[in-house]
Amino acid sequence: MLESFTRFASGRFFNFNGTAGILRRRAIEEAGGWEHDTLTEDLDLSYRRAAEGLEIYVPPTLGVPAELPVEMNSFKSQQCRWAKGAMQVCKKVLPRVLRSDVSIGEKVEAWYHLTGNVTYPLMVLLSLVLFPALIVRFNQGWFELITIDLPLFILSFSSVSSFYITSQKALHKDWCKRILYLPGLMAVGIGMTIPGSKAVLEGAFGVQSPLSALPSSRSRGAKGDWKNKKYRCQIGWLTIVEICFGLYYTMIALYAWNLGIYGVIPFILLFQFGYLYTRTLRLWRRR
Repeated sequence: MLESFTRFASGRFFNFNGTAGILRRRAIEEAGGWEHDTLTEDLDLSYRRAAEGLEIYVPPTLGVPAELPVEMNSFKSQQCRWAKGAMQVCKKVLPRVLRSDVSIGEKVEAWYHLTGNVTYPLMVLLSLVLFPALIVRFNQGWFELITIDLPLFILSFSSVSSFYITSQKALHKDWCKRILYLPGLMAVGIGMTIPGSKAVLEGAFGVQSPLSALPSSRSRGAKGDWKNKKYRCQIGWLTIVEICFGLYYTMIALYAWNLGIYGVIPFILLFQFGYLYTRTLRLWRRR
């Protein structure tokens, strides 16, 4: 409603959604045919079409019901697949787009669109440096807080919040109530940073992986496919890393409490909740 339609209306590159998109066979052939060397074939096909000057239309009034994965394991698998696939498409198609005859604005938007998942490893880096920064900046005055920290916090928070608030306002009449889910949404996004970083690095360095099927909510029938062990997570090094990050932020929250730095505790707890919530849900589902 917001992302694709805004790109379409402003004449920028965008991708049709493979779950709820229709293309003529001729349209696929004109773009060079269907290729399966990335995990996000719809994004790949869309950009190859756009690089050839072929348009895709977005009807904003046509809604197609879609489903999220039924539980955290499947949700993480889906998000990691998209992150890795987008990086694969970036390596494959972005140089072609930058060499094409499209406008500078389209090239810049394509750059930000295809490299957007780099935020995953950047968030992991932020998570690691937050505690040392808290120690260094403990004795800062109000001038530094107002002129440096506050503007950076407002810019980083407002970009995410305005994006989701605008989309919910466009889609739902009760959008004010839905804003209450924003902190939880941000926490889940934080919890995705470690597996998302792994997916981005695999896509960047060409590590291949199979496309795994995800159970939908309609799989909750008599067969109980969504409980099948093939959908359960495997406990590996990512599990240990995510739990350690959650405990790390628990320690930071206690440290801030003991020093009386109460203003940063809600922000710290957002990280702690994000890492522990997504990981404990995965472990519970596996159990």
